[in-house]
Order: sequence, then C-alpha cells, then structure tokens
Amino acid sequence: MEKIRKMLVDFSELVEVILAVGVAVLLVMDIIGLLPRIGAFWEVRGDSEEFSKLLSSVLGIVVGTEFIKMLIKPTFSNVTEVLVFLIARHVILAEATPLENLISVISIAILFALEYFLSRNGVENQLLSDVICRPKSRKSPDDKEPRDQVPPENSGH
Repeated sequence: MEKIRKMLVDFSELVEVILAVGVAVLLVMDIIGLLPRIGAFWEVRGDSEEFSKLLSSVLGIVVGTEFIKMLIKPTFSNVTEVLVFLIARHVILAEATPLENLISVISIAILFALEYFLSRNGVENQLLSDVICRPKSRKSPDDKEPRDQVPPENSGH
C-alpha cells in the first residue's frame, strides 16, 4: 500500500512539474507578445483604456509566475502570494463598488495575518514537509519496533 501511495505522490509531482513547464512556456509567449504592445502604447500613452489592457497583461504574467512557484513549491506562503496578486489584480482592474474593494482589502489583510501567524508558529515548515515527502520508518538500534523520523511537535521544528 505504501508503494502505491509513493507512486501516486511521485506521479502527481511529475504532473505538477509538467503543468509548471507548460505555464512557463505560455508566460514566455505572453511576454513576447507583450513587447510590441509596449511600443504601441508609447504612441498612445494618454489612453487609459490601452493602459488598462497593458496592465491587465502584465498582472496576468505576474499571477502566472506566482502560480508556477506554487506548483513547484506548494507552501502556504506561495499560495498566499498567488491569492494576494489575484485579489490585487481584481481591485486594480475591475470596476468594483467601494464595498467590493473593501472586502478585497480585508481579504488581503486576512491572508497576510494568516501567513504571519502560521509562519511564526512554524506551521509552514510542517506543511511543506507533509506535502513534499513522508518520512520512512526506520528501526532504532535499541528497539525492534520502527520509529518515525518526524520530530515531536513540541520540539520547535
């Protein structure tokens, strides 16, 4: 059963890497397509609609970049960064009501507070170790029973 679980985890990690590479290729294509638009924007730099389109593309690239980081290294911090950029993109580009903007700002504040308190308590490291690898059991030289390599929760790790 453990062997099947390891194969599934390895397979899912491979799929994540393949998706990250695919997103990276799309981002490079988007950046290349963005370069001529920057030159064209220079000619109509007073047009706020063109600026909004350009800003939307740039923020899309930023969100895509953060998404790649999240796929490669799925930590709470990386997930938080993706969500913050998505919410910020919405606030900047969407014609939202003041209440919607307030809710977005409160959402970002909650995300930052969660990240601060969880990283302060070492939860991020524990989450990352749980996601990336499960330690194998090993036998102690003195014991006949296998022991996990995971340190006790109160050890400060």
